[in-house]
Amino acid sequence: SYFGYTQWAIAPYAEPKLSAMALGITAADFRPTFYPGGSIGWQLLVAWSSAIGIQNSATLLDRLTLKQRAMSAMSTLPAAGGTRASIGKDVRFLQEVLDHAEPDDRFWDFLDHGRRLAELDTPASLVAGWYDIFITEQLRDFTELQQAGVEVRLTVGPWWHGDRPSAGPMFRDHVDWLVAQLLGDRTILA
Repeated sequence: SYFGYTQWAIAPYAEPKLSAMALGITAADFRPTFYPGGSIGWQLLVAWSSAIGIQNSATLLDRLTLKQRAMSAMSTLPAAGGTRASIGKDVRFLQEVLDHAEPDDRFWDFLDHGRRLAELDTPASLVAGWYDIFITEQLRDFTELQQAGVEVRLTVGPWWHGDRPSAGPMFRDHVDWLVAQLLGDRTILA
């Protein structure tokens, strides 16, 4: 998701424009992902914040037990102690989200690169998972790009965010798309 998001973060603003984009399990606007139904998605927030908190120091055991520890921290009050309960330390990201808890808080504008999708004319291939946290936003991105006349395609598979079985199909999609767009071999897309 991060590699796709980095493409969204530059695509609407790049000069010269990007030649092609290969986007996997990501969205042009991250904000709605954290606010399903208009309020903070607490499970995602605790899990994501906890993962950020251990990313540079995690042991294999830390990685294997993170989901379970984050789930057990869901009932932590006050909410700011969520990562302390799951990984034993506070994570600034969690506090930033809680400090800007309203989905329309202008603090989050930097996450939204979808405001200029209609202007984007970069060919894009989107790979999504039916159970992924970004599926709703990816479908919106696809529809908006398609309506703007951008050459775009969408592949949706039976996986969730970071699911290992998605890696092969996503890699093949990205390579095929980029070969077609950058090297002009469109037979690979047939």
